[in-house]
Amino acid sequence: MKTIKKILAVALTLAMVLTIAPTFNAPVKAGDGFDIKSITHGLNEDGTIGAGKPITLKMSELKNEVDSGFETRVSEGKAFVSYGIYSTKNDFGSRVAEGKATYKDGIFTITIDSKYKGKYIVLGVDDNGGTNYGDINWYQVVDTTINIEDGPRLGDIYATKTFLKKNITVNVYGKGRYTLDKDPTVYYVDKTIVKLFKNGKLYATKTTSGGAVVFNSVPVSYGKKDTFKVALYMNILGTEIAGPTNTFSLTSDKIPNIKVFATKISAKKAYLRWQSVGGVYGYYIYMGKKKVKTVGAKTTKKMISKKKAGKSKFRVVPFVKVGKSVYKSTSNKAKPKKNQAKWYRNLNVKSRRYATCDFEVTKISLSGKTYKVIGYALNNRIFKVKKYKSLTLGLRVDGKKAFSKKIKNVKLNIGREKKRKFTFKIKGKAGRDLANGTLSLTVGQDPDWGFKDE
Repeated sequence: MKTIKKILAVALTLAMVLTIAPTFNAPVKAGDGFDIKSITHGLNEDGTIGAGKPITLKMSELKNEVDSGFETRVSEGKAFVSYGIYSTKNDFGSRVAEGKATYKDGIFTITIDSKYKGKYIVLGVDDNGGTNYGDINWYQVVDTTINIEDGPRLGDIYATKTFLKKNITVNVYGKGRYTLDKDPTVYYVDKTIVKLFKNGKLYATKTTSGGAVVFNSVPVSYGKKDTFKVALYMNILGTEIAGPTNTFSLTSDKIPNIKVFATKISAKKAYLRWQSVGGVYGYYIYMGKKKVKTVGAKTTKKMISKKKAGKSKFRVVPFVKVGKSVYKSTSNKAKPKKNQAKWYRNLNVKSRRYATCDFEVTKISLSGKTYKVIGYALNNRIFKVKKYKSLTLGLRVDGKKAFSKKIKNVKLNIGREKKRKFTFKIKGKAGRDLANGTLSLTVGQDPDWGFKDE
C-alpha cells in the first residue's frame, strides 16, 4: 500500500459570522414587564448577544419571576420562553421575526442567526395559563469570536494497489475544542468532516467521530498522476472551519496480466475465453505473433475461425487508451485443448443405494455435431439387470443446449453387483466448448430387472 505520512493540525483563532437558522413561532405578547437580565446567561459583558452563541435561562431561576404553576405548564406545552427580533431599539412596531426557546433538562436555550446582526432581541414568556411577561431589556446582536483551542488531526493515508480505481483510507485522530468570545466555557466538536479533492475539485465528503474513513473505488488515471488532497473541517455553530490538509499524487497500477483458455473446435476453429479486467478499453487477440481480432471490454470469449487455428497458440492482451497512447499488458500462450470433458466418479457398485442401477457419465467429447458420451451402468442388486426401459442424457454448455436424448430399451444384461461400460453417439449443437465451458449434465434412468411388479 502507498502511505502518505501524517501532518499536524493547525489551531486557529477565528472571528466570524455564524449561521444558525431558528424556528419562529408565536410572538412575544404584551403583558407584565419584568427584568430578567441577571438570570439570562451567556450575554456578552457589554449586554449584547453574540450571533450563534447560545443564551440560556434556568427554570429554577425563571419560575421565581412568573406565576405559580409555570413549570407544570411548560411541561404540558402550554407555556414557553419566546423572543422577538426588531430592527429598531424600543420600537415594537419594527419586529422582523420571532421564535421560541428550546427547553431541555430545566434549561431554556436561544441561539440567534447571524443574519440578524445589528438587530435587537427582546425576551418574554408566553403563558396561556398565567400572565404573559415581557423583558424590559433590549439586546443587540453582534459578531461572535470563535477561539479554536484544538482540532482533529490527520493520521496515515493509504491507497490500495489496484487498476484504475483505488480505495483510499484516511485515519483521523482527536476532536475539536473551542470557546466563544471571552467566555471560558469549553465546547467540543464530536464529529469531523473529511473532504477528498481530486485534481482541485471536491470528489467526496464523509463524516467521522474518529478512526478511519474509507473512500471506495476512487477513479485514478492510467499513465499519468492525479493530485489528491484530504482536508479536515469542523462544523462549529453552523460554520465549517478548515483544519489540516495533506496533498499527494496517485496513478493507476499497471494493467494486470490475464489467463487465457483455448479449446480446439476443429482444424480451423478455436474457442477462446479469458479473465476479464474491469476498466480496460478492450482486448487484442493474437494467433501466434499476428493480431487477428480486437474486441470490446465486455467480451470475454470468442470463436476464432482461421486456417490452422486448431493447433495455433493464442494470447489475449488487455489495453487502455490514454489520449494518443495505448497501454497494454499480456497473457499466457494458450494452445487449444481437445474438445472434451471428463468426470471422476466413484464406480464402486456397492457404494450405491441398493436396488438401483445408476448411469454415471465419465467422459463427453465433441466432433462436428456429434457428441460421444461414455459412461458406466452400476447394478447394485443381487439380480441381473436386463435393460434400461429408458435412459435420458442431456448437456448444457454456458447455459445453452448442447444435446438432449431419451434412449429407449437400452440392453444391459449386467450381473449382480457388477458394472458395464457404454458409449453413445448423440447429435447436437456444433461449436460448444466442453473443455473450458460451464457444463450442466442431466442423467435419468429407468432400470428393469425383469420382475412383473416392476
